[in-house]
Amino acid sequence: MCKGLGLKRYSALKVCDLKVLIENHKKIHNEECESNADTEESSDDTEESVTSEVNNDEIITIDNPVDNPVDNPVDLSRYKFIDLFCGIGGFHQALHQMGAKCVLACDIDKSCREVYKDNYGIEPVNNVKDIDENTMEDFDILCAGFPCFVEGTLTLTNSGYKNIEDVNLSDKLLTHTGKFQNILNLQRKIYTGDIYDFKIKYHPELISATEEHPFYVREQKKVWNSSLKKYDSVFGEPEWKIASKLNMNYYFGMVINNKEIIPEFTHNTEEINDLDYWFKIGYLVGDVYVEDDVFEKSNRHLIPEWVQDAPKKFIQAFINGYMKAVRCDENFTTSYPDVAYGLQRLYLKLGDIFYVSKCIELKTYIIKRIKSEEVSSFIDGNYVWYAPFKITKRETTNTPVYNFEVENDNSYVVENICVHNCQSFSNGGNKKCFEDERGLLFDEIIRIAKTKKPRFMFLENVKHILKVSNGEVIKYIKNKIDITGYTLQIFQMSPHNYGIPQQRERVYFVCVRNDIYNGTGIILPKYSGKIEFRKFLDKEEEINPKYFIKDDTLNVLESWDKMVKQFEIGEKISPTIMMNDAFKLYTELEFNSFPKWKQDYITKNKPLIQKYRPQFLEWYNNHLSILQKREIYGKLEWQTGAIKDNDSIFNHFIQIRQSGIRVKKGHYFPTLVAISQIPIYGKEKRYITPRECARLQSFPETFKLSPDDKKSYKQLGNSVNVHNVYTVISSTLKNYMVV
Repeated sequence: MCKGLGLKRYSALKVCDLKVLIENHKKIHNEECESNADTEESSDDTEESVTSEVNNDEIITIDNPVDNPVDNPVDLSRYKFIDLFCGIGGFHQALHQMGAKCVLACDIDKSCREVYKDNYGIEPVNNVKDIDENTMEDFDILCAGFPCFVEGTLTLTNSGYKNIEDVNLSDKLLTHTGKFQNILNLQRKIYTGDIYDFKIKYHPELISATEEHPFYVREQKKVWNSSLKKYDSVFGEPEWKIASKLNMNYYFGMVINNKEIIPEFTHNTEEINDLDYWFKIGYLVGDVYVEDDVFEKSNRHLIPEWVQDAPKKFIQAFINGYMKAVRCDENFTTSYPDVAYGLQRLYLKLGDIFYVSKCIELKTYIIKRIKSEEVSSFIDGNYVWYAPFKITKRETTNTPVYNFEVENDNSYVVENICVHNCQSFSNGGNKKCFEDERGLLFDEIIRIAKTKKPRFMFLENVKHILKVSNGEVIKYIKNKIDITGYTLQIFQMSPHNYGIPQQRERVYFVCVRNDIYNGTGIILPKYSGKIEFRKFLDKEEEINPKYFIKDDTLNVLESWDKMVKQFEIGEKISPTIMMNDAFKLYTELEFNSFPKWKQDYITKNKPLIQKYRPQFLEWYNNHLSILQKREIYGKLEWQTGAIKDNDSIFNHFIQIRQSGIRVKKGHYFPTLVAISQIPIYGKEKRYITPRECARLQSFPETFKLSPDDKKSYKQLGNSVNVHNVYTVISSTLKNYMVV
């Protein structure tokens, strides 16, 4: 019958798949036979329209809310699915509503596995790499929300070295190309698995990374020299190599600053070209007890990037001044890691490799010159290549690890060593970062799909996946899906498009096996409706008192609210107001030493501060103790537009973030995230509850949450939205007549 219909690639199919193939062929044939006068109703929203031939480069963005997709439900009672990187089971919820049976789940987070088992009676596998694709049960659908360094790892930003967990989106990171680039995404996860500890020569600290994290390295190889009858050492080209594949033959790279820039200040234009001036700056960094208006004492704990950019003769003068201050010639000490690592970078620019060690008892860093005949590392062009000293592996459980997506280069520097974003892609052209394709968790999905060949795959990720590494990541994903035998369609959507008051942009990958692909694009249902905000809230009188804000949090918000009420209607108070900098008089040198974002905020704050100067002064003095108690308390990010009649902080949603106090419009709940930024519902002066978070992610009231609120917030912040998932899956399967 298939041969008579002109169908291909049917010989190896199961009976159920043959039925789908024949039904889809008949459906397409009937549509082609319809009168040419009958045309399909076109969408008013051109971004949502899909042609009959899916364009793999098209990402369909959903802007209009849609009705509850449970109408005309899909029956998947004969279908089986697996739930990879399952979390607490957002995909499971949607597929269970359709009648499908889960035959396997996996997640590395122990607390997620416990909640999953409590709700579904299935014990998820711990590690996706433990799944044997050759022996596992057959299934029809694969779903997955596919997804680094430990706390305390020093990361080089444009405002100095910071512990990796303290880096903010407003920082810029030095990349392996020697440029400071914007951070696109801060990443944190709880990791269980192998940690690799790297002791690299001439570095004071271990660098600890997860097994899949790439480093910038060159491999040393021994080549026999027949004329000299001995082995010569030769080094391969620079490459990105994951931690688990590194051994003692790999040397670790660090970029050297090759700029020759004299900073431009509007004052001291003559002094800036004077070597004595640079000697003085170095002296002041070395002796923080000397009073001078060039630096505030607090700014002498690091070496500014404009010093790193300076011509070599000025850098040498700076170092001479520093050595004079600390009364040393060759070896010297400092209490500040920023200064130690900064001096190591300065010497690299001068062509010298210096050893930085740490005396734990004295809490002191020692910077020491290495004799040329003893140096086991080497400088080559714009990079230094440090020899390894020791590599060890250990197991860890439930350890927070960190990572970044960085604009353009997608790399950054930790402990003066270049590393890559934890993705299996190269910055250089189309080359892979490393030989082992299983370095990326996405490749684990492909590994299973190649063998089991499910009919459909539904994958989810954050929207930034479309831009990572200048599009190399999405290009890699599309290519992998294509060569595995699937046709891809991508949707970008958010719960707020569907009547749910949470703005949470996510990307959904719909993968249809080529032999059942029917040639038509999937169209999501449309509906014009309202968001019923109140139905997602608990009744105020039933809320546990522990969720209501108090103490410092309530105090600082009420303090800021008093100032907000003094602004005129229509006043625009963005960007971030930085009150603890508002009345400081910085010298030009101090101001220019700040990161660009801080300079920008201070400059843009001035007109507002000046307009309301008497009010600000009185208010600031009255609330000084709370505003200065924590750095973030002195910063207000107002993201609700111009001031309105009877406006108040408590009319909106509030988040206490590392960057300050963020106030957002009350139309939608802020995006739920997996870190401790629980939204505050201003009108009731309380945190939203875990049950409210569950509603925002479309979990039913019967869903059993973790008894630990902290774990629940994290799990729900990591989850897919059940309603969104249902919409995508049901629309796909209806398109393939699985009803």
